Amino acid sequence: MARAGACRGGAALRRAVLALALALGTVPLAAGAETAAPVPDRTPDTVDTPLPVLRIAGLRAFQAGDLDLALRIAEALVAAAPGDSFGHFLAAQIAAQRGDAGPALRAAARAHDTARTPVQRHQSAELAAAAALKLGRTGRAARWAETAAAAAPDPARAARDRAIAARLRAASPWRGQLSFGFTPSSNVNGGARDRFNVIDGVPVVGILSGDAQALSGVIGALDASARYRLGASARARTDLRGRLSIREVRLSDSARAQAPGARGSDFASASAEIGLSHLRSLDAQTAVTLDLGMGRAWEAAPLPGPVLRYDPRQPSYDFVTASAGLRRKLGGGLADLSAGLERRIDAQNALDDAHIRRLALGWTGDLRLGGVPRGQLGLSWSVETTDTDRPGFDHVSRRLMARLVPVLPAGLPLGLALSAGTEALDYRRYNVGFIPVPGGRHDTMIFADAEIWSDRLDMAGFSPRLRLRSLSVSSNVSRFERSELSLGLGLRHSF
Repeated sequence: MARAGACRGGAALRRAVLALALALGTVPLAAGAETAAPVPDRTPDTVDTPLPVLRIAGLRAFQAGDLDLALRIAEALVAAAPGDSFGHFLAAQIAAQRGDAGPALRAAARAHDTARTPVQRHQSAELAAAAALKLGRTGRAARWAETAAAAAPDPARAARDRAIAARLRAASPWRGQLSFGFTPSSNVNGGARDRFNVIDGVPVVGILSGDAQALSGVIGALDASARYRLGASARARTDLRGRLSIREVRLSDSARAQAPGARGSDFASASAEIGLSHLRSLDAQTAVTLDLGMGRAWEAAPLPGPVLRYDPRQPSYDFVTASAGLRRKLGGGLADLSAGLERRIDAQNALDDAHIRRLALGWTGDLRLGGVPRGQLGLSWSVETTDTDRPGFDHVSRRLMARLVPVLPAGLPLGLALSAGTEALDYRRYNVGFIPVPGGRHDTMIFADAEIWSDRLDMAGFSPRLRLRSLSVSSNVSRFERSELSLGLGLRHSF
């Protein structure tokens, strides 16, 4: 399987090399090959300086094949104007022509960082992708190809660069994502709407503490995930996967006044997981998936220090997961059915050990109106059952959600995703202290999200994302009635 996967990866790599060669109009970094001519920076501030003369001389020397003279001119340009993209780009082209991939990559990266126009950014990113590929860094080459797509002068060039990036990613055994961001929120702790605790059917009113009510603040989140392909064939793939998630909270001044004893770390959490996943195609329409995982979670660990108060010696619980799924092309989209089990082992009390069973069904496909594509639609339904040895903590949750990624007007450098759904949480038996809740506890949540991103706004390989979220929860125990409005700003990087 690994050998077949290596052959498959090699074929993808060869296709990517050829595609990059066509993109640059040359075989990248091959000795004696012709390279794309640099585009001089024709900005007004250089007209009255010797720099335009040096640029023209360097360009002519490069085109005439006098690489030694062209390099001396490029070095002079960089020394005279280190913030000018043309000198760096010329140096990168010369290094590429000589087959020096390392210097070519470094110079192309500097040319991109100092570029003033989309054309300069596009050309330097393509050259950097070719240099990274020559060094065997397919993941980095894919990122540069995506950067080139973001600055492409036309949709056809952008589509070609994205196709190159996809081929490079297919050739690389590594795949991952890193995201982080900050979310101001009206309710960072999942607190109640008001200070009174009313239970339907019970003639008693309780008073909630300040930290049991909604507290405002800012949530900081970091999420990193990676996969490594252990083996692949034409019909199967096996990956080693890992994930790390960290959530930090900073309370607002009003929240600290409302709950003087509360700290942001009381609402912090973290988790780490490692696992194996396997996908196997049964035919052109159907595939099965298997997944095994294990990890550890930390919650509200109040250790000294301003951030990251997680003591690896004091976890909240360990967990083991197993799941199986079936995927099938259906109705112009892809249907997915999965079932899973999770075992949680509490670090403090065996009564809080949990057995969790999950079942999920989803479908994702193109949304067409009048035969015209209007976007991508996703529908999902899931049910989760949790059993513990602690009385009153067994519960069932059911979730229904729809997600739409509409087609936006051509030329708009943004992406948009809209989602909405509902979730019901039911406890057959539930007590508030010594008071039993008649009929058990029942919560219903309604939520809606809007997310905007731009892959064209590239910041050191990260793309910005803005997320607006609103939710409301109703319950027959008012302690669990809550609402939240949050606006998150983050950055995401895929590799």
